[in-house]
Amino acid sequence: NTTPAGGFFLSGGGGSWVVQPPVYIWSYLKSLKDDVNEEFVVIGYNSPYFYLRSSAIFCHDICDKIDWLQKSKFGHTRLMPTFGVAFCCRPEEVAQSFKQFPLD
Repeated sequence: NTTPAGGFFLSGGGGSWVVQPPVYIWSYLKSLKDDVNEEFVVIGYNSPYFYLRSSAIFCHDICDKIDWLQKSKFGHTRLMPTFGVAFCCRPEEVAQSFKQFPLD
């Protein structure tokens, strides 16, 4: 049983499908305080095997400008491929790269 490059098989209900895992996974963070207009997107590059910073990070990375995030364990390991490469973007920049990205 072999799988196509970059995918894996799922089966069930009398059929099977090739599933392509996403290259990026993300979480859209917004402040819970009404008087704070701080929002950003944390994006994980979904591959532990290949990482070229110039090709994986598609926005101006602002993780180091977010004080509480920079001081966390995440802040110290986020650019280490073995831990999973992650970066932070303004929502508008993400929407430029991914047309279906929800800005609201």
